[in-house]
Amino acid sequence: MKKAGKVALKILLELQKIIKQGITGVDINNFAEDFISRYYPGFYLSSKGYNGFPASLCVSVNEEIVHGVPSQRTIKNGDLVAVDIVVDYRGWFADTATTYMIGRVSPKAKKLVETTRLALYEAIKTARPGNTIGDLGYVIQNCVEKEDLSVMKKFCGHGIGREMHMEPAIPNFGKKGEEKKLK
Repeated sequence: MKKAGKVALKILLELQKIIKQGITGVDINNFAEDFISRYYPGFYLSSKGYNGFPASLCVSVNEEIVHGVPSQRTIKNGDLVAVDIVVDYRGWFADTATTYMIGRVSPKAKKLVETTRLALYEAIKTARPGNTIGDLGYVIQNCVEKEDLSVMKKFCGHGIGREMHMEPAIPNFGKKGEEKKLK
C-alpha cells in the first residue's frame, strides 16, 4: 500500500503542473494514464471499469461533488478541480484525492478547500486505536460546521487494503464515542 500511495502522490503532484485553464478532464485522465504506464510499470490506475466507471480517475469540477467522469469541459479561471485516484500495486490499493484551485478562485471557494483539508488532517490525527468511527465523524463535522459550511451525509470515506473499498465506512458526521472502535 505504501508503494501504491507514493505513486498516487507522485501522479497528483505531476497533475498539479498541468491542470491549468484550458485543459479538460479527458486531458487530465489521459495524462495520468500515460504517466503511470511510462514511469511505473506494474502499477495500475484502478477506477476504469470499476462498477462500469469509464475512466482511470475521477475528475470533478466545481458543483460535481465526487466521482466525476472526465469530460471535454474546459477548465476555467476560478474553477475547483478535484481529482480522485486509485492505484493498485500487486493487489494492494491506495486511494487519494486532492482539489486544485485554478487561477483566481473566490474567497468562498478557497474557504471550502481550506476547511475540507483541515477537516481531513484533524480526522487523521484522531484516527488512533481506541477512538471510534463516531469520533472521526464528529471531528470532521465540527471542523466544517465551525466555518458555517455543511458536510455531505450521502458520501463517506472508507478503509482500503486488498480492495478499493473496504470497511470501515467513515461518515463525515458523528457523535463522540459512537460506532466501532478503531484498532
